[in-house]
Amino acid sequence: MSEEDDEKNTGEEGEGEAATPTPRLFSPGAPTRKLAVVPVVDAPPLARPVTPRWERTGPVTRPPRRDSTVPRTEHIVVVEDYDDLRIELMQILTEVGYSVRGAVNGIDALEKIFGDSVLPDLVLLDIGLPKMSGVAVKAAIEAEMGTRGMQAMPICVITAGDIYRLPSTMHYGGRVLEKNKAMGDIDALLATIHADISKWRAYLQQGS
Repeated sequence: MSEEDDEKNTGEEGEGEAATPTPRLFSPGAPTRKLAVVPVVDAPPLARPVTPRWERTGPVTRPPRRDSTVPRTEHIVVVEDYDDLRIELMQILTEVGYSVRGAVNGIDALEKIFGDSVLPDLVLLDIGLPKMSGVAVKAAIEAEMGTRGMQAMPICVITAGDIYRLPSTMHYGGRVLEKNKAMGDIDALLATIHADISKWRAYLQQGS
């Protein structure tokens, strides 16, 4: 087929509708832009996965007490198997005046909670624990307190997982918090702890 026949056929096919021009990436005569070349540097392999750290944006201040004129010591048990997070929580709570004990697994948690003559005012409880899960620990706390004729002390569950997939029993008689949100807003976490301990102390006073 000759070039004249090719042009003729093209013209016949285009009758009745406007021919759509073929887009061009580079038009003749158009100014060209220089592309920035960013060198790629290979990062050395990490020995262990990087764990995000939660940094406080300001000084930690304890929420005001309703009965601040009455001196008292409030005890908290922090149950967390990840060392960095447990230490971080214990430091924060100690800085604002709480007496804090740490537990690294479920069995250790029950020993720290019931092995002392003074019951804790609140338990911060992780779910994924070695030796005994947080779900079993919470059930054991409630069962033991029931044998003493008392309701369980406040149990604040902190988990990195989906809180809506936890057993329904974890949502009764305590709080369930997402770990990232709780550690991302320390002031809110402290306010929650203070409110729960105040209710617990009021309960103890009614029974005395």
